[in-house]
Amino acid sequence: MYSYKELKEKDKNNADRLVFIDFMLRFTGSIKRADITELFNLSDAAASKMLAAYNELRPNNMAYNHSLRVNTIEQNYKPLIKWRADIAMGMLANGFNKNKISDTDTAILPYERINTLPHQMNINHVERITRAINCGYAIQCKYYSKNSNNHSNRTIVPLNILHDGEHWIFRAYDRSEKDTSRNKFKFFNFARMLEVNEDVCIEERNRKPYEDLAYDPDWNIDIPLSLIIHEDRKEKRERDAIRIDFGIEDGSDELLILKKPAYLWILKNKWHIDTRPLQDVNNDHCSQTNKKYYRFRVDNLSMVNKLLEQHKCFSTFN
Repeated sequence: MYSYKELKEKDKNNADRLVFIDFMLRFTGSIKRADITELFNLSDAAASKMLAAYNELRPNNMAYNHSLRVNTIEQNYKPLIKWRADIAMGMLANGFNKNKISDTDTAILPYERINTLPHQMNINHVERITRAINCGYAIQCKYYSKNSNNHSNRTIVPLNILHDGEHWIFRAYDRSEKDTSRNKFKFFNFARMLEVNEDVCIEERNRKPYEDLAYDPDWNIDIPLSLIIHEDRKEKRERDAIRIDFGIEDGSDELLILKKPAYLWILKNKWHIDTRPLQDVNNDHCSQTNKKYYRFRVDNLSMVNKLLEQHKCFSTFN
């Protein structure tokens, strides 16, 4: 396995293109000649030469699928360079960026990322999940869930990746969920994957039509949320700080946004949203001990609950 610097010394002009081929194979499972021509503005012939050059360095990494006209990853794949999981995830979300893999500091202004943890995500787990997303198939995994004691094998169909401001997560269809009162479409945290296996024999491995996000009742509508700065935030400076942090106009206490039902639980916890009825909030004012901190209160709670019920959503805002 090369470092980026070593690969640059070996082939200065083509290192970035070779790294891109390796990135696509490892994290999406395939690479097309068109991927190379579009990103690097090369001719078809030049892109073919790049694929041939990569094949010389890693002869067992890919095979050409004539029916799909695409190069696909081989089971004996060996990475060309070392990847950091967070860098790979950022590129999958925002596009390939050669500056992210160089050993030199390319920031225009002094920059540091405070919450980076070097071993938060297992790179082998990440690549198997993202390949499954791109290629549309199921995987088996063991997952640590705070809300469940079920850490046994699950069969899931990963569908997309998200970042909640702190963690990389993904949405997946859980074939192992047998409780009909719960949504089979769920969020999973990349860092909490205990095992991920894509090479096991899974019945009907390919993603089924009803396992697509188009069939997720919590995904395909936007719910209007009227969030009011909480009554407990009495000091002017505290309320002004919330307005500034969330882009609320001066003199207003309301943040009006549209969000998918799937996001409600995440927003409730990250934004400290009080989802109790106003009567319960008012009654709580009598107690000043062990009060939970809230930044916002849902002002249109009744409407939200009616819309969730109307669209047969599994998510709740309670």
